[in-house]
Amino acid sequence: MGAGEKGTWKGEIYRDSAAQLVRLLQYEEIVAGDSDFDFIGRSPAGPPTTDLWKPHLSPTGVAGFEFTSQGGISEADIDDLEKKVHREETQHKFGMTGGVLICDLRLPEKTYTYAHSKGCYVWDLRDIGLQVLKVYLC
Repeated sequence: MGAGEKGTWKGEIYRDSAAQLVRLLQYEEIVAGDSDFDFIGRSPAGPPTTDLWKPHLSPTGVAGFEFTSQGGISEADIDDLEKKVHREETQHKFGMTGGVLICDLRLPEKTYTYAHSKGCYVWDLRDIGLQVLKVYLC
């Protein structure tokens, strides 16, 4: 198995695990496949409808999720996420309110600030840990 194959394999496992986490956070999946996003879902409404509230660093309503295990997240990656949100809204009319980029890195504060200025959010290792803890405790 070549280095590229191993990287692809690890990326697939990461995407599957990240999608499972989003489902465990009680996002209602509204699109499976046929999308530019890895996952599109409606945020949980909170009690009494769902056991969990929407994660703090995420848009209310319908969100597009991107999962990446590649090194380095740049402003261009966030710009791409913003473009995908607008394109998806134009094509499918889901009422998408934003996007979330979930990565397995620790990101600097400026990345969070830039993403938020574009109507998007990022979750790094710290955020993933908090979301896993939230699921575990509930």
